[in-house]
Amino acid sequence: MANGDVLPVIFFSVLFGYFITKVAEKPRTQLSDLFQAAFDVMLKLTLFVVWSALLGLFGIIARIVARLEGESLAEMGELVEPQITPITRIFLMIFVTTKIGDILVFPKRKSL
Repeated sequence: MANGDVLPVIFFSVLFGYFITKVAEKPRTQLSDLFQAAFDVMLKLTLFVVWSALLGLFGIIARIVARLEGESLAEMGELVEPQITPITRIFLMIFVTTKIGDILVFPKRKSL
């Protein structure tokens, strides 16, 4: 795996999945439950890592902003301001489009 040989792993995984379908019902269900539980655990772990990375990023930005002087903070605001306007327009466009689309394209039906 250190050499980038992924093909044997993929081949083994495909064969393993195929032969799981060929075993009796009880072992198949147990293996399926095991893999589902492993998937759920990995998903929770990934969400934790992403959440903690956001907290770390917030901490880094807070430290940088705390070290800046007032003039530097104003300069940083001038750099960020042009980016806020397009983002605001995009969110406004999505909101208006979905609300008008709901009203015009999919009007509520009257019950009979």
